[in-house]
Amino acid sequence: MQVRTLMVLGFFIIFSSLNASATYISLSSTVEMQNVINTTIAQANITITNSGDEPAYDVIIEPLPNALGITSNQISLGNILPNQSAYGMVQLNIPAEALPGRYAMGFMIRYNDLNNYPFTFVTPVKLFYKTAVQSNVVATLDEVELLGEEKKPMTLEIQNRDTVAHQVNIKLYTPNQISVENLERSETLAPSSKTKVEFTLSPLGALPGGNFFVFAVIDYDDNGQHYSVSSNGRIITSKERSFMTTLAPFVIGLVILAFIALIYFQLRKDKPVKEAPKPTKKK
Repeated sequence: MQVRTLMVLGFFIIFSSLNASATYISLSSTVEMQNVINTTIAQANITITNSGDEPAYDVIIEPLPNALGITSNQISLGNILPNQSAYGMVQLNIPAEALPGRYAMGFMIRYNDLNNYPFTFVTPVKLFYKTAVQSNVVATLDEVELLGEEKKPMTLEIQNRDTVAHQVNIKLYTPNQISVENLERSETLAPSSKTKVEFTLSPLGALPGGNFFVFAVIDYDDNGQHYSVSSNGRIITSKERSFMTTLAPFVIGLVILAFIALIYFQLRKDKPVKEAPKPTKKK
């Protein structure tokens, strides 16, 4: 095989392996609404943007179930092309018996890829009903990486900064690609205390390399007002790391070095050897 053929073939293989990539859909959302709602009907304006390089098909927005009884309609946005946005208005219905205060809930966005494979993601929304209040309970949700099909806990740390105890309801909202055990529970927060709550997570049809936004909502009543606080987290899914997967970068490096050495020695081999000058006879 000629040296030039070897070089062209080798560079083609290396270039192809470095530049091969699959198309993807990357949706994000923004929610806008009136600062304080004084009626039992509110409007939320939702924008969905596709920053990927593949269209998102049959995009649907629907409300997530919540313990507060706030309901809304489902809307369809159709298809969203790459680097395009779609807009929709959702009507929120607040129960007449709802206490004034701050409420947190969420929406689930459903869509399909080109192969009609279903995906979902969740987005939170907050509203102030009749009055704006701030919670004395705060929380932080950590980040979790799921390898393969493993189960793993996600920790929610709750801090009660109030001088009185609070009975709170807690719920974790995730896309359908993530399974959650004990996603709802009630806790009693002692005054000026910290509490940790764990949710057990596992993939449920989540593809490796996924990056999933999740959020937890904490609700409680105090002195005739309602308080909600939400905390955002993230779940990353990865392939389970095997011994061969760990060695893969070293194997690829050795193959490249061997290829370079092959070209080098082939060049040395094909290089013409200069003949030594013949001795001249003196007369």
